[in-house]
Amino acid sequence: MSIKPFARYGAEAYPDTARRVLKTWEKLIDRADEVAALIWVGDSTDLMTWSGDPDQPLVWCSQEGFCNLGRKGEPYFPGWFEGRPPVPYLDERPRLTYTDLRDIVAALKEAAAELYGIEFHAGIPYDPTPEFAESPFKYDEHVEILHDHPEGPRRYSQRFVSHQKTFHADPRPFAGFPSGIPEGTTVGTFLGRQTKQFAADFGFDYLWLSNGFGYSHYAWHINGTVLETDGRWYPERVPEQLALLERFWIDFRRECPELPIEFRGTNWPVGHDLSTDAASHTLVQRLSSSDVSPPNVPVLYAELLAMDVTTYLTRMAGATTDRIIYRAYLNDPWHEHNPWFDIYNRQAFETLSCTACARLRADGGLDVPTDLHILTTDTERGEMPQDQVNEAVPGYLRALEERADRPGPVVWVYPFRDLHRVLENRPGRLPQVFNVDHFMWRSIEAGTPVNTVVEADDFTTLVASGRADTQTIFIAPTPAIDGRYADALLTHAQHGGTVVFYGPLDHASGDLLDALRVTLADELLGGDFRVSRPISEDLFESRADLATLPLRHHPSTGGGGVRETGDRLTDDDIMLEQSGRQRVWARCLRNFGDRGGAIGWVRGTLPFDTDFEPPYLRPKLDPADRFQRPQDATRHLIARLTRGRDNAWELRQTRAEPGTEPIRLFIKRHRGAFYFAGSKPDTSSGFRVRTGDGAPLFTGLTTPVRRGFACDSSSKTIYREARVFVTPSDTARDRRYTVRNHSFGLNQSRALAVEGLDDDRIVVYPDPAALREGRVSLTDAPYADRGLSPSELTGVNLPHRIDGERVVIDRHTGPLFIKW
Repeated sequence: MSIKPFARYGAEAYPDTARRVLKTWEKLIDRADEVAALIWVGDSTDLMTWSGDPDQPLVWCSQEGFCNLGRKGEPYFPGWFEGRPPVPYLDERPRLTYTDLRDIVAALKEAAAELYGIEFHAGIPYDPTPEFAESPFKYDEHVEILHDHPEGPRRYSQRFVSHQKTFHADPRPFAGFPSGIPEGTTVGTFLGRQTKQFAADFGFDYLWLSNGFGYSHYAWHINGTVLETDGRWYPERVPEQLALLERFWIDFRRECPELPIEFRGTNWPVGHDLSTDAASHTLVQRLSSSDVSPPNVPVLYAELLAMDVTTYLTRMAGATTDRIIYRAYLNDPWHEHNPWFDIYNRQAFETLSCTACARLRADGGLDVPTDLHILTTDTERGEMPQDQVNEAVPGYLRALEERADRPGPVVWVYPFRDLHRVLENRPGRLPQVFNVDHFMWRSIEAGTPVNTVVEADDFTTLVASGRADTQTIFIAPTPAIDGRYADALLTHAQHGGTVVFYGPLDHASGDLLDALRVTLADELLGGDFRVSRPISEDLFESRADLATLPLRHHPSTGGGGVRETGDRLTDDDIMLEQSGRQRVWARCLRNFGDRGGAIGWVRGTLPFDTDFEPPYLRPKLDPADRFQRPQDATRHLIARLTRGRDNAWELRQTRAEPGTEPIRLFIKRHRGAFYFAGSKPDTSSGFRVRTGDGAPLFTGLTTPVRRGFACDSSSKTIYREARVFVTPSDTARDRRYTVRNHSFGLNQSRALAVEGLDDDRIVVYPDPAALREGRVSLTDAPYADRGLSPSELTGVNLPHRIDGERVVIDRHTGPLFIKW
């Protein structure tokens, strides 16, 4: 929260304002183990300039809009804020001192103890940006600590304080430097000493490093020190970048060794951080001694949900703790921007999607989000709208109650540790690391339902211990430095599993090349290619002839040139041709090994080149209908690879045209059910799904089934439970099925009524605990099981068989009632 609400109502009302803050969020506080507030004063000038004088004026966020425009540091933000100076959020701007800050922190802690008897933790942020308060300290007096940027039209949109820099001498007294700042003092030393003193003086319990600080110079750009604005890679810069990052953390922790630290991180996935700015997450983990990893990134506009999930999964994969933060973006207390209304349309699609994410552990267990962070309690005007909280909290509570308890159908094998080995030992291969994250981001953006991750070394352990589920589809990048997890994936496929690789095969083992029946040509190709078949199998209302559209591959962002060659083995393979030269781009081998495994591979091409304009948003090829959509390949390859198998997942989208934003779709498991979560940037789009169990029927809805595919009828926010799957007896005929909640009896917790069945095969996923205890009844009359004990249900249950955690009825006509 910002301190605007406190300033709005005045010092006399600090205790009442603190109580109001807590009472507003009481429904969440009631179920929480710990409660904290990150108290956002301004842009951290408050922390850096603290001198020890309680009457010192406080630099705080007393305005709406983007600050520091036109100062010496030349912050520049084209578009939204250009030419719009900040304005005071109140007609009469209050003058606050550090005494006010001390009293605000104390009021919140006292209110928490009074109302709930809980210990309340107060956090202070450090933010390196110019956004939140006018800062002569950063943008007039100490521009030497700002990150350098190129001049001209491709310069960074803002200048951030860099962790790498050192100070010029400053004779003024500071709390940690009463004799002034000596020349050459590092940012780490200065910030560590100031933070330690500041926390002690004002009762702060932890530090939050904001907007990528402590990782990279600049949190928002797609390029960085290693991948420059000209699209060229500079791996020779990596050693210096790592040394300077290490120096910052050593210096900071020398001065401030014990204060807990949490991070916001950059706007990007881990592999992006490594490849563009040499921002090592393992180094930060080791030297910061933090017990949490950075959370998901805020969805600044609805199209970025896939980026949010991708970033979240990469951070989960390598987290050294089971504390996993989910961060909801409710309000922006600085700008005219309140996402609950502006972006989410008063719906919790981001929350329901991100809390569907989970991490599969080496022991087969699952880690899910544990911490809920809310940005923020107040608006840019210092208001705390209760109606907004009343709308948002039910979504938060449901998301917490229905967190995943087993992996989703598709699990991303993410080589977190291997990618760091590339950074440290083979920085020349960083373009492939860049491709690892960005191709998955675009695949998720295109509707590939990936919301579970497992670290590659942990997956290797799962396979060695026999815990890797053959019903799960595992998707992994091709190795860039070490083939151990790739060998484990091949072993899993030989044991009957389903595996999808993506990315270049330059550093693949001979076993992987042999398995895919691919060889490597000496000539690396880029540019436009003719494709042997359309990549996308989605249904478009108006469409160009997709078969005639070229595939554009840019080697700089696509992990190098295309060099994979071989014969076309199946009709599902995709071949590229350029001036008589052929390349394999996607491979589909549906009978791998002696136990019916399946293995697929897609080379992976990014739908953009190096023209990063604007560099802080999502780059893309424009117009989108002039090229093949490489990001669609992953979802369709999974469909082709698993078709006819027990673990089949075929997902197709219906969209107006190839350039229409696709649906972001995720599938989680909770108490036996499959939950479809996600959002539609374009609500005219739809999806169709068919699985190895049949077409899922969504609870509470009538589901049309066309040619065996269930067709959705969702609005912008998708959140649908599916426990019943049906395979129609006549797949050529369009059918309609209804699943509705039904009244249940004593000692029962759930009842479903299914209508529309006509000699169909049905698969039911009840609560696994109820199935184990024999409490599941399947009858053709609503109350046929009334009053019966589990042992007596056998006499009324319809003929069925139990297969693991599912119940199968081979043929049934008429109503079906399922209870437990």
